[in-house]
Amino acid sequence: MPNYEKVMQKLKDLGESIVSLEEQAMTKTCNFILSNVPPYPPPSPKSRYIRTGLLGRSITKRVETQKEIVRGKVGTNVIYAPWVISSVKLPDGRGGQAFMHRGRWWTLQEVVANSKPENFFINELKSLLIQKMESR
Repeated sequence: MPNYEKVMQKLKDLGESIVSLEEQAMTKTCNFILSNVPPYPPPSPKSRYIRTGLLGRSITKRVETQKEIVRGKVGTNVIYAPWVISSVKLPDGRGGQAFMHRGRWWTLQEVVANSKPENFFINELKSLLIQKMESR
């Protein structure tokens, strides 16, 4: 029996599914990404805008599982976020970081990429698998 099948059988024997371990690893991965979100940059000296902190507080995570596929999402639903912290244009062409924010504000895509979530997720999943295997 190949190693993968042995691991899957062991998980089954323990009453654990790989999906539940993936969900746990994905939750930790999303939390790790959130921990890497930088603070706000200093306000522009010429700006009279008074910050509310809404954008920073609105960045959250969600882990979803559909048909045994686990996805983690980090983002915000604040309507002006695409012009401040996103490098991606919306399908209708709107969005993408506005010129006055480029070079001053980070983008969420940069935060995610710099966090190297794939590596973090794999290491977390390995750790969870090892814990489960050693717990019996």
